[in-house]
Amino acid sequence: MLYIGATLTMELMRSNDESKETYRCKLLDTKGDQCYVDYPVNERTGKTSIFFEGTQFKISFVARDDSVYIFHTELLGRKKLKNIPVLVLYYPGNDHMIKIQRREFVRIRASLDVALHDPENKRSPIITRTVDISGGGMAVIAPRKMSYKPSDELETWIVLPFRQHDYAYIHARSKLLRHIKGGSETPDKMTFKYSDIKEQARQKIIQYCFEKQLEARRKGIDLKE
Repeated sequence: MLYIGATLTMELMRSNDESKETYRCKLLDTKGDQCYVDYPVNERTGKTSIFFEGTQFKISFVARDDSVYIFHTELLGRKKLKNIPVLVLYYPGNDHMIKIQRREFVRIRASLDVALHDPENKRSPIITRTVDISGGGMAVIAPRKMSYKPSDELETWIVLPFRQHDYAYIHARSKLLRHIKGGSETPDKMTFKYSDIKEQARQKIIQYCFEKQLEARRKGIDLKE
């Protein structure tokens, strides 16, 4: 389940750590009971963080099956891997992974730039924002004049803003499921399911949702729909 190239989110295992800082790193290699990661970056400051040997962490990551796992680890040391400075972490193995999310796409509230285009270019494109998003689909604010109907499929581009001014640009084919009328103070919205999306793009969306959940949890906010 843990794979080379996975993005890992690290939290210090300190009972007196009220700041709940999180750090992001990438898994570069594993060997036996060790795994090698690049130097972690503080997600709030964007700066590389230095830790002492023996520091304990809780690590979470999104696996290829779209599930989220956590495991506990300890910093064993430092070395160079093909001339790249890396941290050496204890790897407890798959048997000690804790699955905290099944293959169900958690939907979170999010306002993201999205563009929807008719594949045949017969109808005007829609430039709007999402209401919520998940690894399986999204809801967007509908235009006042609606020229699309349920079951229509649209080319979709979504901008995911990660921290440190890092952006992911997602392309997918989305199927319109419903057009939901709004109220006096809420706009109409359209719900979509991704009908054709690369797994790497889906992983990016899931990672975005997961990181936003972590951030919201630290602030005491519930983003789940």
